[in-house]
Amino acid sequence: EFIRCIESKDVIACPGSGKTTALVAKLYILTKFMPFEDGSGICVLTHTNVAIDLIKERLGKQGSILFEHPNFCGTIQSFIDSYLAQPMYVKKYGHRISTIDDDIAYSYISSKLRKWNKTCHNTHFLELVRDLRYDYIDSKWVNKNGTPFTFPQKFIGDDSKFVRDEVMNKKRSAIKKGILFYDEAYTLGRLYLSVEPSLSRAFCKRFNYVFVDEAQDT
Repeated sequence: EFIRCIESKDVIACPGSGKTTALVAKLYILTKFMPFEDGSGICVLTHTNVAIDLIKERLGKQGSILFEHPNFCGTIQSFIDSYLAQPMYVKKYGHRISTIDDDIAYSYISSKLRKWNKTCHNTHFLELVRDLRYDYIDSKWVNKNGTPFTFPQKFIGDDSKFVRDEVMNKKRSAIKKGILFYDEAYTLGRLYLSVEPSLSRAFCKRFNYVFVDEAQDT
């Protein structure tokens, strides 16, 4: 029933019941009809690369078309990065994003701060910096959970503004170099959708069908 269905549906079943297997079977059948007459493709979004690797493994050569234009088969993060964050960043800064990776972004900022001030060698202080994000929608500094970013007084003492400004400067440096945290790509993407409302129509025209694996996570 699921494989034959071409309407919008949610498939809910317990782990190990065959949801991804059924999706792979459906994709295999659809590849037989590609390319579609109107030039559109399909979009397959997953939560992790594990599901993508599974699709590649099970479909083999027949499934290679899913990874060619106009189709997209990848994680939600890779979709956001490629189609929303990257073009919005270029529009805003005039050059491409260098990397979107939490570990690299944190390493860049923390290394700059360690060189700047001995206070910044404190592990707990650096953990706070790991949480620092720039919200492109509201143009403000926030924590990872979206609340306003602040440093506890015990770390910054009387030099609070001085330390805070320097931390922000290092963060700005990372952003201008195109070194971003994963979730910053999402606020960039939301900004792009807000300034380019025609994007939703463009995506609808390009992708005839969209399949979301592990929808509750993705």
